[in-house]
Amino acid sequence: MDDVLRKLSLEHLINNFNEQKISPDIVCKLSLQELEKLGITNKQNVMSLRIACSTFSKGKPIKLNSVCGAPKFFIPKGVLESWLDEDFTIAEISSLLGVSESTVYRRMREYELTSLTKILMI
Repeated sequence: MDDVLRKLSLEHLINNFNEQKISPDIVCKLSLQELEKLGITNKQNVMSLRIACSTFSKGKPIKLNSVCGAPKFFIPKGVLESWLDEDFTIAEISSLLGVSESTVYRRMREYELTSLTKILMI
């Protein structure tokens, strides 16, 4: 984690991440509020950190077996909502999760989420 933070010029946050035992493979799962508590308040830094840490992911989301058809990837609604609220694009979300954009769109449809939710709430 230290190397990733140094690479992104966020070395001043190394102690925060070490104290909380944050590793690169879980950074993508942290909410914006959790990252703010760790000291990352700039959305560009959030995005850069998540993208840099995505290479350390332990793989794709868990596949759930279904009665018919192919197994589907489990993507928690909260994670998807958080990233949409943080203005991540569908392409960025799919890259972070290691799934196709179609999979992200399907989960959004299942959870009744849109990338316009924030705009509609204003």
